[in-house]
Amino acid sequence: MKQHGHLKRLYGSYRTKYFGSSIPEPENAKVSWDASINQDLLGDAEVQVVDGKSVACIRLNPLIRPFRSLYKMVLLHEMAHIKLWPWCHHGKKFDAEMLRLAAEGALKGLW
Repeated sequence: MKQHGHLKRLYGSYRTKYFGSSIPEPENAKVSWDASINQDLLGDAEVQVVDGKSVACIRLNPLIRPFRSLYKMVLLHEMAHIKLWPWCHHGKKFDAEMLRLAAEGALKGLW
């Protein structure tokens, strides 16, 4: 997975502002544009254990790359999945996390 520096910096910034230690540090995150992602998805996320450390793996569909606000929202969405891991579904728990992000201003100017 080839990482993209801009996405990695955004991950680090969003982690500091909105997630704190509830998700892996940027050094333990893989964030990339990935053309092999299911084309029906805007992004996906999972946590892998590598050498005993939790590693956040986030892939974004490169088709959304021209749409800055959209890919920022998708990144935040996938980071919410990382925070709630291994809960990987949408529903009340996930909605509550997204509402928390909105209340803290994470989506301001993006929607």
